[in-house]
Amino acid sequence: MKIKDTFFRIFNFFLLIFLCLASFSCEGLVFYHNGRLKDDLEAKYTSTVRFFAEKGDLESTAYVSYSYKMGTELSIYDLITDSKLSSLNPGYYIASIDFYRIVLGDLDDDDSSNYSSSYPEDMVLDAENHLISYVVGKKNVDFVLNWSEKQTACYTVNHWCEKLAGSDFELYTSEVLYGYVDELTEATAIDTDNELVGFVPPSVSQISILSDGSTVINLYYFRVETHITLDFNGGIYDGESYTCSFDGKYGQSFTIYTFDYSLLTYSGYKFLYWQNSETSEILEKADLLEIVFGLKDYNFIAIWEEDDSVPETGTTSISVSYPEYSSEGEIKLNSVKLVSEMLSATAEITSGSSTSSSYTWFFNNEIVSGQTGSTFSLDISTYPAGVYELMVVVELEEGEASASAEVTIIR
Repeated sequence: MKIKDTFFRIFNFFLLIFLCLASFSCEGLVFYHNGRLKDDLEAKYTSTVRFFAEKGDLESTAYVSYSYKMGTELSIYDLITDSKLSSLNPGYYIASIDFYRIVLGDLDDDDSSNYSSSYPEDMVLDAENHLISYVVGKKNVDFVLNWSEKQTACYTVNHWCEKLAGSDFELYTSEVLYGYVDELTEATAIDTDNELVGFVPPSVSQISILSDGSTVINLYYFRVETHITLDFNGGIYDGESYTCSFDGKYGQSFTIYTFDYSLLTYSGYKFLYWQNSETSEILEKADLLEIVFGLKDYNFIAIWEEDDSVPETGTTSISVSYPEYSSEGEIKLNSVKLVSEMLSATAEITSGSSTSSSYTWFFNNEIVSGQTGSTFSLDISTYPAGVYELMVVVELEEGEASASAEVTIIR
């Protein structure tokens, strides 16, 4: 009984193994089940496909080599546009691709016995036996490329420069270049550091070349824009102390100002000339100041010289009259004096307390000079004889009050 039970147990064990193996198929040492393991292996297996510029030996013939996974489909439409393949024969394009051979052994072995001319599986050819498509298999395969010469055509590049006046452009030069039809142009801008100085180089966008020669690229060069600044360097012009700046474009000749140098003053000094702060270039005193805009910003500074000269008109004196005080009577001008060409005055506060005082010096109802502070002081050596007005405005806690005096300069 025990022997019988043991026999049945052994029989059932081997039967189970047999039934399991029956669901598999065997090829060599690899088992496949429902094709899954086979598909996985094909996805991992790679083959080498080489594309030759022409038929020949490995050492003297240019070719491109790619590795593909098994099952990859190669289409003629993808291959003829491959940049690496096209670079094998510049000036030509790939017209078609032919099967060359199967590599039986080592890829580096150039012996004829290493190759076979038998067509591989999964290759589709047209009526002239040119490749249409190929599904990569286990074997390494060589193809040969067939070429046709590219068509060339001319194209024009126009270089336009901005005019001195307005916003128009004028043609500087045109050049006729050649390239391959349907490929991009190779236009370049002119060197603005050496040839076309004073202009901004344009960005260049390449376009496809048409076969009829009608392709045109227009490049526009704008003039360099710069600034010119006049710094009065402590002086005042017509009662104002400021720095004036002007904008312009390269090459433009610009009349900056019509100067009345009698209005350009600096107490105790006389004007000499304008000087470029960077190059030390000197611009002589002139009523019409013309400057040509260059490649960079210019800053011209007024250069002054101390003036110790005595006015030719002789001794200067003043006559002062005080109009009625303001109705509030908070302030009045006292002690308007002249000492060695220096005119001074002080505002007396008769009521309240002040926070600030502002003086203004008028001639012919136009402001000549202005000051702030508790007192007023002005060198009148350069002022012509005549009737002037001095006005002071004081900010009081209660509000604003003003007073004035009429000053006649006598020479």
